[in-house]
Amino acid sequence: NEKEKTKAVAEAEAKDKALGAEIEERAARFGQLSTMIEATKAEIAENKETLATATAIREKEAAEFRTRETESVQAITNLRNAITVLSKHQGTGKAMLQLDASMMSGVKVLLRDVALKY
Repeated sequence: NEKEKTKAVAEAEAKDKALGAEIEERAARFGQLSTMIEATKAEIAENKETLATATAIREKEAAEFRTRETESVQAITNLRNAITVLSKHQGTGKAMLQLDASMMSGVKVLLRDVALKY
Protein backbone atom coordinates (compact mmCIF):
# COMPACT_ATOMS: atom_id res chain seq x y z
CA ASN A 1 0.00 0.00 0.00
CA GLU A 2 2.95 2.26 0.76
CA LYS A 3 4.26 1.76 -2.76
CA GLU A 4 0.94 2.83 -4.24
CA LYS A 5 0.90 5.95 -2.13
CA THR A 6 4.47 6.80 -3.09
CA LYS A 7 3.67 6.17 -6.74
CA ALA A 8 0.50 8.28 -6.54
CA VAL A 9 2.45 11.12 -4.88
CA ALA A 10 5.16 10.92 -7.55
CA GLU A 11 2.55 10.96 -10.32
CA ALA A 12 0.77 13.91 -8.71
CA GLU A 13 4.04 15.82 -8.39
CA ALA A 14 4.89 15.09 -12.05
CA LYS A 15 1.43 16.20 -13.10
CA ASP A 16 1.82 19.33 -10.95
CA LYS A 17 5.12 20.15 -12.69
CA ALA A 18 3.58 19.51 -16.14
CA LEU A 19 0.58 21.71 -15.34
CA GLY A 20 2.88 24.41 -13.95
CA ALA A 21 4.91 24.31 -17.17
CA GLU A 22 1.71 24.51 -19.25
CA ILE A 23 0.54 27.51 -17.21
CA GLU A 24 3.86 29.23 -17.88
CA GLU A 25 3.65 28.42 -21.61
CA ARG A 26 0.12 29.76 -21.80
CA ALA A 27 1.07 32.88 -19.85
CA ALA A 28 3.94 33.50 -22.27
CA ARG A 29 1.61 32.92 -25.24
CA PHE A 30 -0.93 35.29 -23.67
CA GLY A 31 1.79 37.94 -23.42
CA GLN A 32 2.74 37.43 -27.07
CA LEU A 33 -0.86 37.62 -28.22
CA SER A 34 -1.50 40.72 -26.11
CA THR A 35 1.51 42.41 -27.71
CA MET A 36 0.32 41.37 -31.18
CA ILE A 37 -3.17 42.70 -30.45
CA GLU A 38 -1.80 46.08 -29.39
CA ALA A 39 0.43 46.25 -32.47
CA THR A 40 -2.52 45.35 -34.70
CA LYS A 41 -4.69 48.00 -33.04
CA ALA A 42 -1.98 50.60 -33.64
CA GLU A 43 -1.64 49.47 -37.26
CA ILE A 44 -5.41 49.69 -37.77
CA ALA A 45 -5.47 53.21 -36.32
CA GLU A 46 -2.59 54.23 -38.60
CA ASN A 47 -4.32 52.67 -41.62
CA LYS A 48 -7.55 54.48 -40.80
CA GLU A 49 -5.68 57.77 -40.59
CA THR A 50 -3.91 57.09 -43.89
CA LEU A 51 -7.23 56.16 -45.50
CA ALA A 52 -8.86 59.35 -44.24
CA THR A 53 -5.97 61.42 -45.59
CA ALA A 54 -6.08 59.66 -48.96
CA THR A 55 -9.85 60.06 -49.16
CA ALA A 56 -9.58 63.78 -48.41
CA ILE A 57 -6.95 64.18 -51.13
CA ARG A 58 -9.07 62.27 -53.65
CA GLU A 59 -12.16 64.34 -52.81
CA LYS A 60 -10.16 67.56 -53.19
CA GLU A 61 -8.71 66.42 -56.51
CA ALA A 62 -12.16 65.35 -57.74
CA ALA A 63 -13.61 68.76 -56.84
CA GLU A 64 -10.73 70.51 -58.63
CA PHE A 65 -11.30 68.30 -61.66
CA ARG A 66 -15.03 69.07 -61.72
CA THR A 67 -14.24 72.78 -61.54
CA ARG A 68 -11.72 72.55 -64.40
CA GLU A 69 -14.11 70.40 -66.40
CA THR A 70 -16.93 72.91 -65.96
CA GLU A 71 -14.64 75.76 -66.98
CA SER A 72 -13.45 73.82 -70.03
CA VAL A 73 -16.98 72.98 -71.12
CA GLN A 74 -17.95 76.64 -70.71
CA ALA A 75 -14.93 77.75 -72.75
CA ILE A 76 -15.78 75.28 -75.50
CA THR A 77 -19.39 76.49 -75.51
CA ASN A 78 -18.20 80.10 -75.73
CA LEU A 79 -15.88 79.25 -78.62
CA ARG A 80 -18.67 77.42 -80.46
CA ASN A 81 -20.94 80.41 -80.00
CA ALA A 82 -18.21 82.74 -81.28
CA ILE A 83 -17.67 80.52 -84.31
CA THR A 84 -21.42 80.52 -84.98
CA VAL A 85 -21.57 84.33 -84.78
CA LEU A 86 -18.50 84.70 -86.97
CA SER A 87 -19.89 82.21 -89.48
CA LYS A 88 -23.11 84.21 -89.76
CA HIS A 89 -21.18 87.40 -90.42
CA GLN A 90 -18.84 85.69 -92.88
CA GLY A 91 -21.91 84.66 -94.86
CA THR A 92 -22.89 88.32 -95.32
CA GLY A 93 -19.72 89.02 -97.25
CA LYS A 94 -18.15 91.14 -94.48
CA ALA A 95 -14.51 90.67 -93.72
CA MET A 96 -13.37 90.16 -90.15
CA LEU A 97 -12.20 93.77 -90.00
CA GLN A 98 -15.64 95.00 -90.98
CA LEU A 99 -17.37 93.54 -87.90
CA ASP A 100 -18.75 96.13 -85.53
CA ALA A 101 -16.53 97.10 -82.59
CA SER A 102 -18.60 95.46 -79.86
CA MET A 103 -18.56 92.10 -81.64
CA MET A 104 -14.82 92.32 -82.32
CA SER A 105 -14.21 93.28 -78.68
CA GLY A 106 -16.24 90.29 -77.48
CA VAL A 107 -14.36 87.89 -79.77
CA LYS A 108 -11.00 89.32 -78.65
CA VAL A 109 -11.92 88.96 -74.95
CA LEU A 110 -13.14 85.41 -75.47
CA LEU A 111 -10.06 84.34 -77.41
CA ARG A 112 -7.69 86.02 -74.93
CA ASP A 113 -9.39 84.35 -71.96
CA VAL A 114 -9.25 80.93 -73.56
CA ALA A 115 -5.63 81.43 -74.67
CA LEU A 116 -4.52 82.49 -71.18
CA LYS A 117 -6.39 79.74 -69.40
CA TYR A 118 -5.50 76.86 -71.69
